[in-house]
Amino acid sequence: MTLLERHGDAALLAFPSGTLLLAGPDAGEIAPYMAPVYSTVKPGAVIYLFVAEIEAMRRRLPEATFTRTDWGERRLELVDPNGYTISFWTETDLTPEQMLELFRSAPDRLEAALAGLTENQLDLSRAPGKWSIRQVVHHVADSAMGMIARMRYAVAEPGRLFHSNPYNPDLWDAGLQSDRRPVGPSVALFRAVHEHMVQLIDHIPESLERYTVNGAGENTTVAQCVGMLGAHAAGHAEQIWQTRRIHGIWLKGIKEG
Repeated sequence: MTLLERHGDAALLAFPSGTLLLAGPDAGEIAPYMAPVYSTVKPGAVIYLFVAEIEAMRRRLPEATFTRTDWGERRLELVDPNGYTISFWTETDLTPEQMLELFRSAPDRLEAALAGLTENQLDLSRAPGKWSIRQVVHHVADSAMGMIARMRYAVAEPGRLFHSNPYNPDLWDAGLQSDRRPVGPSVALFRAVHEHMVQLIDHIPESLERYTVNGAGENTTVAQCVGMLGAHAAGHAEQIWQTRRIHGIWLKGIKEG
């Protein structure tokens, strides 16, 4: 047998004949452990694959496009014959201090990218089929809200078992009608989430090393969450700037690069 997942007093085992969930008296509600988590990826979408050594993968795939951003993102991308974009990514190479500063500056980056846009301009996109600026704003707020629970559990209860419940951005975009809602509340929410976490980290410096544990026994530190959220927000702020450049929308008196 093979141990697939461990959830406190419950364990999911794999046998040649199938899987078996063992639950002890302290397992609590076991239904969430048995529910499948999956998402449907259609042609044209991006499939993200983590690799530990991006440079080694780069040598193996010379035809792929390598990108290194100023927010520490390193990825290698290519389009397969069916139209999927395969995006290999790896851990950021920023220092902990740089990651924290990126996280601190995320609300300012987002608001700078939105400065001067009208309601109609918020509905512009980079290309057909891509999210509008409005949808991107709601998405970064959704992602920040989804991550803050894990971070707060880690700070308050270091080593706590945390059951991650991934969300499908496209389903949330449709279900929350992100293509038509005003962005003001989401911008404010995004800033509040980041400022709240920055306050906790400043007040409890060891917060960055605190962590939660998933069912497989893997640790996720607050520092890792800070790095992921900071880079995620910076990447989407850059998408907003790309949309502005494509449609020739500049800040007053400044022609952005």
